Amino acid sequence: MKPRILLPSLLIAIVLSGCAAQKNFRQGNELLRQGKVEEGLDKLKSAEQKAPDNVEYKTTLYRERERQIQRLLAEAETLRTQGELDKAEELYRRVLKLDPDNPRAPQGLAAIANQQRAQTLVKAAQEEEKRGGGEAARKKLRQALALDAGNGAARRALRTLEEKQGSLGISEPRLSPAFDRPVTLEFRDAPLKSALDVLARYGQLNFVLDKDVRPDTKVTVFARNLPIREALDMILVTGGLAKKVLTPTTLLLYPNIISKQREYQDQVVKAFYLGDADGKATLNLLRSLLKINDIYLDERLNMIYLRGTPEQASLAEKVLALQDQPAPEVVLDVEVLEVNRSRLTDLGLQPPTQFTVLTPVPTTTSSTTGGVIVTTTSGAAQLTLDNLRRLTGAQIGINNPVLNLLKQDGDVNLLANPRIRVVNKEKAKILIGDKVPVITTTATANVGVSESVNYLDVGLKLEVQPEVYPDNDVGMHVNLEVSNITQQIKGSNGSLVYQISTRSASTTLRLKDGETQALAGLIQDSENDSATGLPFLSDIPLVGRLFADKSRKRVKDEIVLLITPHIVRNLEPAPLAATEFPAGTEGGVGAAFQRPGPPENPVRRLPIAPLPAAANEGSPSPASEVPRPVLPGRIQPPPALSPAP
Repeated sequence: MKPRILLPSLLIAIVLSGCAAQKNFRQGNELLRQGKVEEGLDKLKSAEQKAPDNVEYKTTLYRERERQIQRLLAEAETLRTQGELDKAEELYRRVLKLDPDNPRAPQGLAAIANQQRAQTLVKAAQEEEKRGGGEAARKKLRQALALDAGNGAARRALRTLEEKQGSLGISEPRLSPAFDRPVTLEFRDAPLKSALDVLARYGQLNFVLDKDVRPDTKVTVFARNLPIREALDMILVTGGLAKKVLTPTTLLLYPNIISKQREYQDQVVKAFYLGDADGKATLNLLRSLLKINDIYLDERLNMIYLRGTPEQASLAEKVLALQDQPAPEVVLDVEVLEVNRSRLTDLGLQPPTQFTVLTPVPTTTSSTTGGVIVTTTSGAAQLTLDNLRRLTGAQIGINNPVLNLLKQDGDVNLLANPRIRVVNKEKAKILIGDKVPVITTTATANVGVSESVNYLDVGLKLEVQPEVYPDNDVGMHVNLEVSNITQQIKGSNGSLVYQISTRSASTTLRLKDGETQALAGLIQDSENDSATGLPFLSDIPLVGRLFADKSRKRVKDEIVLLITPHIVRNLEPAPLAATEFPAGTEGGVGAAFQRPGPPENPVRRLPIAPLPAAANEGSPSPASEVPRPVLPGRIQPPPALSPAP
């Protein structure tokens, strides 16, 4: 009795399990349609567990789970790029609940943590700048960009800070505020040593001369009410010298020649990650524009390493900030409409057109002679003149008359509406049709016959190459070709060739974003009229319709192309201050003679005590003027010389 009870119980349990699995499967699909992802996937998983051998349940579970994960990841990435970090983090954690081994979710969470840390550093940098700590603010901003290279606030703040401080980014030791004290100089053919001695005693500064600097070099400078740093730069330019900051109050002066520059100028190594720019093109750009020789491209990581002066590294950073931008993209909404109209009218009586004389049929008779059957044929199977003399109506044959009453109307509309996204200046190709095989036979002596198969594209073929302009215009090179097979021709060896009807158009146009342009006029219009009837009788007015059959066929085929560009992303125009910056001289990139910006801690200009009498001979300056250091035997500047701004 026990097996008899157990078997029905098992059957009932299997049936109930199958019903429960089916119910969970339906509920899971319904919950997914309502947007309840987690609940729906749980139901599908429960259905798959209750019916592990059901292939449909298993494939649906895996497919829907993968689709929902990809959707959540795409939404999270969009929110993260838009700065909504809390919502993006929630979506990434939902992905981890659905698939704990998913590799993209932890990467997204790590990127969110870096963005949050970068935002904190940007705020701290702004507070440092308010307190006057420009160098500390710059350091924090660079740390923020290292964590989040796409942080626009950090880039803008760093650019503003560098423009305000007049720095090229990688700074040398800052000079003492004593270099900002105003001074008036009047030197004509004065020894360099004497000019530097005046500036050293006046600003309490130190100068170290290279062994190749000639102290007796003559300098001529007229400077009125300029900071010492600018007056010193004028003296150095006049004497062909360059400087290097050793300490805030000490400068090293050396001849401004290539050998000395290599000896004294500091070198830095800097790496740049290229997000969108082409590595080889960027390498050539930096070499030709900034005269950088020590530069290397890592194609695997798409990174550029360079070694040069801080000015060259900073200029390279500014150039790459302009050049390394994502290429514009555009979505092309294409609609191709082919309208085919055909009209056929076949009306009338098709009379007999052939009269034939039937050939007489030979007569066959059989007889038996001595038990042998003898067959005798009488009459000729060939038509003779004698037969024509005895011709009767039964021996004249005609083809059957046909009454045609036919009218056909046909309208065919073929629509292709592809949407394709393409990068700027790249070709987008669309083919809607067939690949027709064409067999080519080749005979070779002493080898034999070989066949090769090539495929010919037949149908709608469209090529578009867009070019996005800064004013949101889109220029396009459009090539449209519509072809179809009109006839098959059989070769002598049995191979088939095809007669193809082709219509093509090629043009270049420029449209606004969202503007639709119709390219029409590819029309093929044919009209055929034919008549079949008895000679002379079919030409009689009115009555002739009884002895003739008239047919008229008209076919009109037109192709219309509608194309609409939608710009997805365009180049963001950089501010004018970012597109123009000093780059030095022809002899030294970045070593420009320029007026620096205000120091971090500006010093209030106070009245300066006059120098000792030994260094201030001549007529005293007015009390309102800044005292000017002079050398013995100084010469007054010409009256036309205006004060420096």
